[in-house]
Amino acid sequence: QVPNVKESQEIISFHITSSGLKKFGEDPAFLNTVAAIATIAAALKDDGTSFPLTRENVDRLIRVGLYHLVIYCDDSRSMGSSSGLEGLATPRTRWSLQADAVRRISNIATRALPPELGVSLRFINSHSADRDNIPALDVPRAVGEASPMGLTPLGTVLREHILRPLVYDHLESNRPLERPFLVCIITDGCPCGDKTVTFEGAIAECRQRLVAAGYEPAAVRCCVNQLGNDQNSTRFLDGLSQNKDIADIVHCTTERLDKRYKEFEANHRLLDEWLLT
Repeated sequence: QVPNVKESQEIISFHITSSGLKKFGEDPAFLNTVAAIATIAAALKDDGTSFPLTRENVDRLIRVGLYHLVIYCDDSRSMGSSSGLEGLATPRTRWSLQADAVRRISNIATRALPPELGVSLRFINSHSADRDNIPALDVPRAVGEASPMGLTPLGTVLREHILRPLVYDHLESNRPLERPFLVCIITDGCPCGDKTVTFEGAIAECRQRLVAAGYEPAAVRCCVNQLGNDQNSTRFLDGLSQNKDIADIVHCTTERLDKRYKEFEANHRLLDEWLLT
């Protein structure tokens, strides 16, 4: 059964307490958003196409809704390749598979959100396609404005185009963060072209700035997903997952995105359930 409003609020309260989000729990504006999410979640109906509406999945959906989701897309040159995607019933490039994943992720993440809240998109190279707080319906068009080109400066772009405008500008002007952030990163390679800061360095800097401003480090979390079979990408993610200094705020998905697409190609409900998980 879908949790009712009271049960949804209990799920949220527990997550705020147990996940290092206590400062947000003191913000009346955030609590208003919480109340709206609880109400929407209690009214959800199984649409028969996306993930099954089990109690466990609704719990996950409610927790995801607490975060401002930033989908950080890899538009490096290698994303135009189809290497490593053999075996899919529908031929795809890495870029087209990522575009479909981004569409699905945005649909999932906004399902229990009030209409005025959307997702943010960031690209490593195509910054003219970057968007903030857009509805899920507008995501495919925004992704279509970018195309594979250039290198993979993951850390530099994370700091300059995600953390600086969305987090640091608020902290430096003493404006509260409206919601914690979840940065969902999809990449087919390892960082290449960073000139000012590494990916790990950007995460460490963010932690320091958040703590200095009175927030818990969990105010910004990252989930990193590999697409394709590039060995350098695998080594990069292995290194991230073993880095104890950032283990509490960086999660590396153990299964490659393209492998799950192959596994669930005939059952998109299970694919959406895996993405939600």
